[in-house]
Amino acid sequence: MPSMSWLLALLVFFAAQPADNPSALVTRQWTQYAAWLTSRDTESLTNLYTPDARIMESGLDDIVGRPAIRKVLTDVFAQRIRPVDLRVMPRETAGYDGVIYDMGDYVQTLAPQGNPRGAYDVYGRYFAVWVQQPDTTWKIARIMRAPKKPQTPR
Repeated sequence: MPSMSWLLALLVFFAAQPADNPSALVTRQWTQYAAWLTSRDTESLTNLYTPDARIMESGLDDIVGRPAIRKVLTDVFAQRIRPVDLRVMPRETAGYDGVIYDMGDYVQTLAPQGNPRGAYDVYGRYFAVWVQQPDTTWKIARIMRAPKKPQTPR
């Protein structure tokens, strides 16, 4: 019976641990996002957005809804210059009743297909709104991206 009490104590300990804080949650989500981006997983990336999600970037029309996001991702992955890496660094996160506000910086590495030596980095800032879904997953409802520096070849 001593092993049962140990198991019960372990279960109580883990059940009492606090839920993910907003910073840890978005950091984990961005890590998964980057993995899907580098593997060109259009469906997983698309499903990380809410059905009515909006992507906003200076100088471009808004991209609204999963079908439009899927089309843009498909087009991006078909281009000669493609994303090969993404690093997202959340600087400030705040969560309230199923919504997380997330602001930070990103570095996206782009490279011509078949020419990794031609890679260059795009630096920028972002502001994202994550919304918890009925199934308890978190999805991006709104994101605004703003490049900070001109693209510079390596």
